[in-house]
Amino acid sequence: MTDPVLNPPLDQVFAEVNAAIASGSDLPIPAPIVGIVRTRFHVSFARQLAQDGRWANDRAAVLNASTQLGVIAAAIARLRQPVVVDADVMNSGIAVVQQYCEIKAPLGRYCCDEPTA
Repeated sequence: MTDPVLNPPLDQVFAEVNAAIASGSDLPIPAPIVGIVRTRFHVSFARQLAQDGRWANDRAAVLNASTQLGVIAAAIARLRQPVVVDADVMNSGIAVVQQYCEIKAPLGRYCCDEPTA
């Protein structure tokens, strides 16, 4: 059993996030496209996970938001008619999630683009 005070490594967290994104999409999302999430948010995720117990507290909400990102990205892709989720579609989906996501965390948002955040 995992100690709820300790947070898993960032690689493990993003593996869970990537799997949740993929599970929400009924269209293929190439690995480099799913990787956009880590590229954009690794600083904000690392900041959150520097606090003991954050992942145990926030995991369900973050993975739900990730699943919804997959749903939204697939919907946008279908509107644009591609057969896969591409970078532009993923970034459009991220913008929607950023606008509406209300995950409250003490050190700000997980989906913060600011590189110094």
